[in-house]
Amino acid sequence: MPPKKKHLQKKYNTLLAIYKINQSLTSTLKTNKILSEIIDTLIKEMDADAVSIRLLSKDKKRLILRAAKGIRKEHWHKHSIKSDNGIAGEVLAQGIPLTSNNIFKDKRYVYFPWLKKEKLHSLLCAPLVFKEKKIGVISIYNKKSFFYKKEDGEILLMFATQATIALENARLFEELQKSYLSAIKTLAAIIDLKDEYTRGHSEKVSYYADLIARKLRLPPIKREMIRYAAFLHDIGKIGVEIAILHKPGSLTPEEWKIIHQHPVNGSAIVRELGFLKELVPIILYHHERYDGKGYPEKKKNEEIPLGARILAVADSFDAMISKRAYRDALSKKKAVEELKCNRGTQFDPAIVDAFLAALAQSKNKLPVPEEGC
Repeated sequence: MPPKKKHLQKKYNTLLAIYKINQSLTSTLKTNKILSEIIDTLIKEMDADAVSIRLLSKDKKRLILRAAKGIRKEHWHKHSIKSDNGIAGEVLAQGIPLTSNNIFKDKRYVYFPWLKKEKLHSLLCAPLVFKEKKIGVISIYNKKSFFYKKEDGEILLMFATQATIALENARLFEELQKSYLSAIKTLAAIIDLKDEYTRGHSEKVSYYADLIARKLRLPPIKREMIRYAAFLHDIGKIGVEIAILHKPGSLTPEEWKIIHQHPVNGSAIVRELGFLKELVPIILYHHERYDGKGYPEKKKNEEIPLGARILAVADSFDAMISKRAYRDALSKKKAVEELKCNRGTQFDPAIVDAFLAALAQSKNKLPVPEEGC
């Protein structure tokens, strides 16, 4: 292929790669996945032997290695540098790509011994900048000397721009998720204030539910939804009178009707919070029984959402080992026996098995009171 045609083909391939990476990056909001996608693309498209991405620390004083390929893990801890140090620091300060094509003889920049061990000779570094906000640098390395040209810097900068937008979107999404969780915990605290006997109950149910979800190897997003639902599963009790919640004796049929309404009321409250709508079925059905004798709709088996079946076990276990107005706390041993006895009737057998296995593995970490055990 003639040199000119070869050059045009390379440019076309680069633009196609940038388009593809843009499509890929806009499909995820997970920082680690974004970093991995960027690195794999640069290794392939820019003939890099190694790639590293450093992001600024919160105090802006250091550039911390967040992802890399072609660099041995043993060198990662040495790869945190002052934000005004070396070629990375200069790139960050100037806001333009810079090259060092013979690293070991280049006295402009700080020399890192690990580069020699990795046999990396050429370095091209570009800034990660979003609307004039500097967030880090991206570096590509090659084992050949004098490998990178000016146009390579322009190409890397295009990749860096796409990467920065994706990383900032992911950061904003993660911050939004944190604010959601904060709102959820605030609502859970309101529930706990309503009933002194169940103070901390929502948080413990969330912990147990997550133990089960992990044991079942559910994906992170599903685990997160179940954990959030656990925090809010009793929010419907806000409308229940204290006299009923704290009644030391048996409830009347009318009082039971009121109690049985709390999943319905809770799901209605959560439905109004648009960003939590995925929690609605979990909260609505967490008092359904596996044999179809629960409430509010007498659903059974697989008709009950998985998250609700998980919550049923987690909620019941914590309720059993906690003191209530109408009874003392059961021991953990007795609570486990109750779960086994109701396996296949009140509870999904697979969920009980997963919980008991997780419980055995995590027995020293459980957030449960010792009294009565």
